[in-house]
Amino acid sequence: MRVRNRSRRAGLLLLAALAPACASSTALTRGLPRAVPAAETVAGWEGAAGEAEDGEHVIVYELYVNPLRPGLYEITRFRLDRLEGAAEARQRRVGRTETLIWNARPGTREPLVCYERASRRGWRTLWLRKWSWRRLVPGSPEYQAAMFTALRVYGLHRARLGLPPIG
Repeated sequence: MRVRNRSRRAGLLLLAALAPACASSTALTRGLPRAVPAAETVAGWEGAAGEAEDGEHVIVYELYVNPLRPGLYEITRFRLDRLEGAAEARQRRVGRTETLIWNARPGTREPLVCYERASRRGWRTLWLRKWSWRRLVPGSPEYQAAMFTALRVYGLHRARLGLPPIG
């Protein structure tokens, strides 16, 4: 009898631990790359978060404005989730990668710093995923794709606010 109670308790504890992770599957991750301003610093900045459907994708994004530089998104984060299935029964598939773009030196002609957070499995972790931020090389195809997606994010955010498109 005691064994059953222990296994029930263990099962309930496991469910309680997994519930918040399942509930927030659409949110972006909390961790940031080491070189980017700390999460505590960014928490004091003005932020805008949202989701926007764009064809076959839902873009989950967060935009942050440093109060020292108003009118400039210093940090842009986004993830592309794919919509699958027929139009009436579409299901959302959460993307495996997340992108962070940081304007580290505004006003200079340096490229923006771009990171991608992706999972990888190794022989040591077996079925567990190890998540890490990887810096993208400016000019690489991945970097260019991230920049084009960021422009889409800015346009979708403007449309969500009811502002006319730029250009």
